[in-house]
Amino acid sequence: MSYLAHSARPKKGISTHEYGVHIRASRAFALQYAEECGRYSELFGATLMKSATLAGEFHDLGKLDDQNQQVLAGNGSKKLPVPHVDAGPAYLLKNGGADQASMYAALVCYAHHRGLPSIPKERNRSEHWMRESSSESRAHTDEHLGEYLKRHRECIDEIEMPNPDKLGTNSTQLLLRLALSCQADADHGDTARHYGDEPLVAPPVLRAEARLAALDDYVQQLHDRDPHSSHTILRDDIFRSCRKASTRQALYACDAPVGSGKTTAVMAHLLKAAHDKRLRRIFVVLPYTNII
Repeated sequence: MSYLAHSARPKKGISTHEYGVHIRASRAFALQYAEECGRYSELFGATLMKSATLAGEFHDLGKLDDQNQQVLAGNGSKKLPVPHVDAGPAYLLKNGGADQASMYAALVCYAHHRGLPSIPKERNRSEHWMRESSSESRAHTDEHLGEYLKRHRECIDEIEMPNPDKLGTNSTQLLLRLALSCQADADHGDTARHYGDEPLVAPPVLRAEARLAALDDYVQQLHDRDPHSSHTILRDDIFRSCRKASTRQALYACDAPVGSGKTTAVMAHLLKAAHDKRLRRIFVVLPYTNII
């Protein structure tokens, strides 16, 4: 039997979105985004990858309920009768045990639909944390959870998850936000693709070396306009100093007066650092975009 994740839009000629297709894509994209981010942290990267991937796989588990499937197939109201947010956290909390990545994934599934909650407030709910507030909804989920999982496994193959070491709590807030970003982007991106909305676009690569060469040419053109003026000589000195400075240092300050070419000089150093350290992005924070 084919199960659904999203209903059709007949007026736009868009068919139903199959559950298996959507969940496989959500899981794959969530893992991809988490890997791209998590590789920068030896300590927390594996936990981020596992949390985001589990959340990507189980965030829509409750949609497999018979009543929800009827609505997604176009029968009845547009609102899902059974709150589908509850099943994912219920499964992850029940089967994850003391595994922190599974608990984080449960929280991400919950936050995906409800927004990031207050952790202390949720913990005060004892065994009901990250679950629906309605006891009736929780009971319905618990009763049908086995059937949801059976249907889920009919659509989704299991994959090998990263096996992170146990984490402390000092990283929880940042890790949860990153995991939620990875999972939500994966889910919303695949949903948009199905409905023919804005597609996922890969960001352009920095190409720091090529951009630095272009900046060198631009600065040379500025020099050639008035090569012998004191102003040009001063700006050339500042540019060369920044351009040739070692990129081993983590922090620099460049103090120079207005009009001395700080914007181009500092950018030259940043591009050189990005090339030397194989960085993906340069962030520039200035009061006006026209300065950039």
